[in-house]
Amino acid sequence: MNYHRLLNLVISLGSVLLENGAETYRVEESILRIFQSHGVENTEVFVIPSMLIVTIRPSDTEKVYTQQKRIRSRGTDLTKISEANDMCRYFCIHDLSLDEMEAAVQRIRKGPVYSQSTLYIAYAITGAGFSLFFGGSMMDAFVALFSGALVKLIFDQMGKMGHNAFFTNVLASAVITLIAELASISPLAVNMDTTIIGPMMLLVPGMALTTCMRDIIAGDYISSLVKMLEVIMIGLGVALGAYLAMSGFALVL
Repeated sequence: MNYHRLLNLVISLGSVLLENGAETYRVEESILRIFQSHGVENTEVFVIPSMLIVTIRPSDTEKVYTQQKRIRSRGTDLTKISEANDMCRYFCIHDLSLDEMEAAVQRIRKGPVYSQSTLYIAYAITGAGFSLFFGGSMMDAFVALFSGALVKLIFDQMGKMGHNAFFTNVLASAVITLIAELASISPLAVNMDTTIIGPMMLLVPGMALTTCMRDIIAGDYISSLVKMLEVIMIGLGVALGAYLAMSGFALVL
């Protein structure tokens, strides 16, 4: 058994799970199951949202193998999490070669994603839909539709420049608020509250908060604290962006 390649494989699979929003216990369990299915019992796995460390000591050798992976970008892709889970179970049941396993992991990592046009439409419709959900008019939803598409544009451009979620949400929140304020004094005469809250729902870190609670239940307190801090910082960014836009608009008027 080539333990270096096996270690690289599980690190790659674990990083796919972490980068797409999986819980700590899910990543650890997936890695441990693959090693156990290959006869490696002495395994230690340490996972936090930004780091993955795996150490093994196979029984047929005196050597200790260890590797760590820094997770620099995280998002939410439930499809990739589901595919990685299914692939892990498949690895454990079937006797596959390392080449086949590595190809499967790379296939998941480079799996199909929605086109940019589809994502822009989804962001726009989500913003408009939440505006209607919270009691807005069709005109409110129309403005929120435009704001939702702008949120996607901001996410893309800030991501290319390497900015973190805090500054991205400050800018996105400020833009949403400014558009709503401008629309409220225009002939459109929209309801500023529902025009803001609709696209703002795109910034709510719901997945991060959910995985934080699941990590607390599983007893992974370090990971849960890191994710809770991320949720708080995103919330502060949203609030700060709205405050800056409202304050600046009030000063100008």
